Amino acid sequence: MSALATSTGSAHLPGIFVGQELVESLHATEGEQVTIVSPYGGSGTQPRTQEFRIVGIFHSGMYEFDARMVFVELSEAQRYLGMFQTVSGLEVWSDEPMRSADIIGKAVAKIDPADPAAYEVRDWARTNRGLFGAVRSQKGLISVVLAFIVLVAAFNIVATLILLILEKQREIATLKSLGANNGSILWIFVIDGQIVGIVGCLVGVLLGLGICGILSAYGLKLDPRVYYLENLPIVVRPLEVLGVTLGALAAATLATLYPAYKAANLSPVDGLRRGGLRAASTAQD
Repeated sequence: MSALATSTGSAHLPGIFVGQELVESLHATEGEQVTIVSPYGGSGTQPRTQEFRIVGIFHSGMYEFDARMVFVELSEAQRYLGMFQTVSGLEVWSDEPMRSADIIGKAVAKIDPADPAAYEVRDWARTNRGLFGAVRSQKGLISVVLAFIVLVAAFNIVATLILLILEKQREIATLKSLGANNGSILWIFVIDGQIVGIVGCLVGVLLGLGICGILSAYGLKLDPRVYYLENLPIVVRPLEVLGVTLGALAAATLATLYPAYKAANLSPVDGLRRGGLRAASTAQD
């Protein structure tokens, strides 16, 4: 169906609620008259038309609804479409949207236990599967990007520890000469890398949660014609935050193993010799 706006209104016409985006595209206001045109149910090749009066404008926040949906009384819709007190569909709202598939299955089974497949039933996920498919693919891509960021951070920890070991060769050799075993040297550098990872994860999580809190309080405006939504919804899932944090900590711990192993197996003689050469080179400079 389509709507055409006219500049004259009449109080005896049936009322209609129109979405804000549709009203703006029609350049109409509340109280004006609109003509609803349907290609079905007309006489011959002529479409069915009827005039309505705009009695209200609704704003749902979803561009698709505000630009395409109108609401009229059931009796007026039946009279306009010639349905003779019948309905072509039923919409049900639930407080548990994540269980919509189970609720639909149980409801249809009660209506017609013999042939539940005789009814065409769609839930919100199926109706908007294109949008949710795009969101799902973007979420997967963001997960890959996040994994690469964590991997780069792990390589930075490796590089930092290797440079630290090269700088502290003389000190490592001195500790081993005083009786420190390979295990204690290994744990020193593992703990050092874990401290870097813990601090980085803590700062990152706090910063991310702070940004999410600010966006939830003040909102982030979106173009509804592109993203279907006027504001970016913010949902913080503790399990996902915990999973990312533990994954980052695990990557930081694994990144410390190779540098710590090299430090633990450093020969005291080689460490003292290389440390002495480095000190002599520094003194000459």
